[in-house]
Order: sequence, then C-alpha cells, then structure tokens
Amino acid sequence: MRSKKIFLLLLFIVNVCFLFAQDSNPFSVNLEFGSNTVNSTLSDNWPVRQDVGSYYYDGYNSNYVYIDNTVVFFGVKPEYSFFKNKMSVSSGLRFTNLFADLSKANADQGGYFFLRYNSENTNTEYARVKNINETSNYLGLPFELKISPFSIRNISFYLKVGTEFSFKLNTNTSIDFKDNAMDIYKQDIIGDLDIRSNTYYSVLYNSVGVNIDTLKKLKLNIELLLPSFFLTSNNSTLVNMDEFSGIQFSVNLPFK
Repeated sequence: MRSKKIFLLLLFIVNVCFLFAQDSNPFSVNLEFGSNTVNSTLSDNWPVRQDVGSYYYDGYNSNYVYIDNTVVFFGVKPEYSFFKNKMSVSSGLRFTNLFADLSKANADQGGYFFLRYNSENTNTEYARVKNINETSNYLGLPFELKISPFSIRNISFYLKVGTEFSFKLNTNTSIDFKDNAMDIYKQDIIGDLDIRSNTYYSVLYNSVGVNIDTLKKLKLNIELLLPSFFLTSNNSTLVNMDEFSGIQFSVNLPFK
C-alpha cells in the first residue's frame, strides 16, 4: 500500500509538470521525492530484553527483534544554473518523515519481546510487546550544489552535495502490546522513560544522478544517494541513527 501511494504521488507530480513546462531558463524549480534506508541500533533508553539485530545483516531469525528505520521526504526547490548548465545551486522547503520500528521477527505469528516497565527494589515487571514504532515529522531548508561534468545527447550525469536543516513538527511513539489490556498503561510507560528526541534535524549528503531532458522542456532526475551522515544526534528516542543511503526522484520545471 505504501509503495502504491508513492507511485501515484510521483505520477501526479510528473503529469502536473508536463502541463506547465516552459522554455529553458537559468531559473527553474524542482519537485522532489526521496526515500532513504538508515543503518541504526537500538537506543539504550529503551529497556528491551531481547537480542536486537537488523534485517540487512542478521537475516530472518524468529528469536530476534529487528529494526526498520527509514526516511521519506518531499519538497520544492528553486534552482539557478550557470556555466552553461554545468553547475547549479538550489534551496527551498522540504518535509521530512523519520520512521523507526522495533518488532519481533515472528510478530505476525504471535511473537513478542519483553519491555521492562517497572523495577523497584526486587520487583521487576515486563510487558510483552509485539512492536514499538516512532514517527517524527520535520520541516526544513535544503541547500544543494550540483555539478554536471558531461552529457550524452539529452542525458547528462551529475554529482551533488547537500545539507538540510529542519525543525521538528511532531513526534508520535506507539507501543503494540501482546495483551490489549496493557494499552491503558502505554502513555504512563512512555512517560516514565522520560526520553525525547532532538528538536532539530540536520544531515550532510551526497549523490550521483542522471538528468533526462524531455521534449516538453522538463528535466527528469533520478539519483542514487551515497552513504551519508547525520549532523545532529538523538534524532529518535527509539534508535541511534548512523549513516543512510537511498534514492531520489525529481522533476525540474523551467521558469518562463
């Protein structure tokens, strides 16, 4: 379902841009959409009693608790090109969604892990949990420099380096208990942990991409995000984020 929504969004953006494309001009605007996968580890703030692995390194193991950590973003960026389109700079507005999920590998078959929620004197209590997920939304400013060293007919190749500075809009943390009767204690458990993510979010990234000029004066961009890094820490209460990589699509629409 998530992949279908992404495809429909991309299709809508491309169609809108074909309708409003104008002649070539140093000034243009980019409509972008991207998705990144993050290498991360479980935060020590969460007292989870179980081995924690990763889909990408440990494979499937029903005894493991796995981390799924992704970043999805979309935005609008005015761009200015110079040196005969060999170089360009851009900035604009970007919405970023950070998603982190901690779940038992066999959660669909009733699997669960243990979360300690009470530890007083010799009394320790654990809740049986199927998964914990956290979603954070940010609004910020990207700044990018792009260099296109060569092209072949209507196809050009480029290198890009960029950074993003964002402010957090909201965060939501959810716990899916094995026993539904524990749901009434969810906010108390989260509150007792007393952990909060950073209000600010910043990254430094680089990518390689291909630019395709269309007959409608549009430029379609597809780029591969190389391993990139977070400039801010504590971006999530659930996981420690390390590096990330992914893919980005964008449509460049010239101004009149």
